[in-house]
Amino acid sequence: MRTLINVSASALILGSCLVALPATAADVFLDAGPSIKWVTATHPNGNPEIPFKKGDVLIVRQADTGMMHGFKFTGPGAPTSMPLCGPAPPAGTVLCEESAYNRKFPALGTGANAKSEILRLRALEDLPADMPFDCVQHGQIMKGVLKKAP
Repeated sequence: MRTLINVSASALILGSCLVALPATAADVFLDAGPSIKWVTATHPNGNPEIPFKKGDVLIVRQADTGMMHGFKFTGPGAPTSMPLCGPAPPAGTVLCEESAYNRKFPALGTGANAKSEILRLRALEDLPADMPFDCVQHGQIMKGVLKKAP
């Protein structure tokens, strides 16, 4: 017959074991605007630094109906093009496009809150290095970076 002390000791031993689970993939919304800045939920004032890892999806949206914006990677090693995610990207692909760039998507929201999706990028692997990006129209005054996972 177990005593209360034995049961408590067993619970203490089991409760002290920590199991490390991999972080779950995330959908990250990157809004072009309002104004001349990239905006995320954690960087509402612009110039976001976005932790990005395998499985994450970057959803680039047009959030400023009064200005044209576009997305491009910059810096050394910036990809000039990216394969589509389907049917099967080439081996070793780090980022792929879930949707073709410039594809027209229905607006999410209405009026001043409307946001049209421009592009979706999926990380098939962890980034080999930080990947800076900026706006095709506004250059380095509208910039950000996808940060390599630690």
